[in-house]
Amino acid sequence: MSTANPPQPLPVTATAPTVDERLQAIEKRLKELKPEGKDGWDKFEKLSTLMWSVVTLLVSIFVTGRIENALKERELHLENVKDMQALMQQLDKADSGTAMSCALALGAHGRYAVAPMIQVLQAGVVDHREAAVAGLRAAAAIDAAQFHGSDCPCSFEAIAGHATSARTEPV
Repeated sequence: MSTANPPQPLPVTATAPTVDERLQAIEKRLKELKPEGKDGWDKFEKLSTLMWSVVTLLVSIFVTGRIENALKERELHLENVKDMQALMQQLDKADSGTAMSCALALGAHGRYAVAPMIQVLQAGVVDHREAAVAGLRAAAAIDAAQFHGSDCPCSFEAIAGHATSARTEPV
């Protein structure tokens, strides 16, 4: 058998860093990698969640308000239609005095009363013609006040002219 020489340790030229030295080197490199302060994007990221919450809240309040207003407007319109229907039924059966009050009450509904008043004029009941003209004038006055004279869809002149021509036609 031959005797083998045991392995010889390598010569040490430099000393290996100790654990403390290695830890300090790692910490130093880690500090170099960290940003010193927050940049604009970091701030924006935190504020964006808050901003979206506020925007969503404002939009929902606006939309809810618009929907509620539209519903209230439709309810009011329905009430007006029911009121006008009852007034038209009363006007059909009324004498000249009651016809005037019914026509003026209808005229208070503004432009929505124009078609029923023209219908009364075309019906040819002599006692109701003067009341229908007064109702048309009231409707024109209501709309003129509502639109403050600008872009009024049914001006007093147009309604009065139509009512006069309808009154002078033979029955």
